[in-house]
Amino acid sequence: MTNSDAQPPPSPSPEELALPHDALFFWTFSHIERAAAELKDILPEKLVATIDWSTLTLSSGRFVDPKLTNRYTDILYSVMMAGQPTYVHVLFEHESEGKPWSLLQALRYHVRIWDEESQKPIGKDGKRLTPIVTVILHHGESGFTSSKQFGDYFKLEDAWKELLSGYLLDFRVIVDDIGKVDTEALLERSLPAQIVLVLFVLRFSRMPSRFMSELPKMMSVIRAVHHEPDGDRCIGTAFMYVERVAKIPASELRMALQEALGTNEALIEDILFPERRFERLKQETDRIKQESDRIKREAERDKRVIQELERAKREAERLTAETERRLLLRQLEQRFGALPEEARSRIAAASSSEVDAMVLRVLTANTLDEVLDEPRTKQTT
Repeated sequence: MTNSDAQPPPSPSPEELALPHDALFFWTFSHIERAAAELKDILPEKLVATIDWSTLTLSSGRFVDPKLTNRYTDILYSVMMAGQPTYVHVLFEHESEGKPWSLLQALRYHVRIWDEESQKPIGKDGKRLTPIVTVILHHGESGFTSSKQFGDYFKLEDAWKELLSGYLLDFRVIVDDIGKVDTEALLERSLPAQIVLVLFVLRFSRMPSRFMSELPKMMSVIRAVHHEPDGDRCIGTAFMYVERVAKIPASELRMALQEALGTNEALIEDILFPERRFERLKQETDRIKQESDRIKREAERDKRVIQELERAKREAERLTAETERRLLLRQLEQRFGALPEEARSRIAAASSSEVDAMVLRVLTANTLDEVLDEPRTKQTT
């Protein structure tokens, strides 16, 4: 199964996302590229080498007991490992203090996964359970204190271990323990800037004063994230988590972002409160659409289309290039239906002035080509 074949997992419920740990973890690691980067960094080299990373997909279902969502969050991935279907279960342990039975809890999740799998029809090769590799991401202040080997829970003398080996359940987990690492160690990891920022936030958000004192070391990371696709959303999600967990006033977070990005207050507000930006963008887009419809009606009524188009052009110059393109695509779809990919690509590659010209041609064009192509001037004989 390839990434493109997989169905997206169900979104967590509003109750689950009401927990800030869940929201940040799920947003970060439900993104396949970010998940792959984290797994490649913490899995043993031999496992990394055997995994076909193009097959990494999110699997449906979440297996943490709802009663334990204040302690754990999880995401289940499926992947081909040496040609064998395998699950990678990432368990996020977000208690401030480690618990001694983390692997016992992981085993419960294994059984739930296998129980669900056992209910499926038996294939031609017979019933087989899918192997599960468990990764625990821990950010408690005391560090991960439980054993990483399930067999250690039995506390057997060596003679008994040898006698009972092969009869007792045993497995090992992989732990990414960021509970005691410093900022420099996070910066040295071979991870994308967005994950470094998220791990930093998880590491220090419970210690507001420490978070603010360490934050200057992250300025270059924040700037790098800002210039990435979806980067501002990552910054906004991370800082919203900090505000809720660390109770740091929004005014201090604004100042920190302004120092990192050196930008205006309006953009900082858009980063910290993206829903307000999207609402303004929607309102502005709706306003421009309504204005365009009004211009068209007036042009048809009194032949003043040229004057009204000039006014519309001046209005459009105040919009961002993104808004202009979205408006153009909506107008074209309303007139001509679903657009071919070639038309979308041409619009995406067009300059701002070319997009402005296309917007004008929508009002009078009879075909899509008449909108996309520059009109040819008739030559005089």
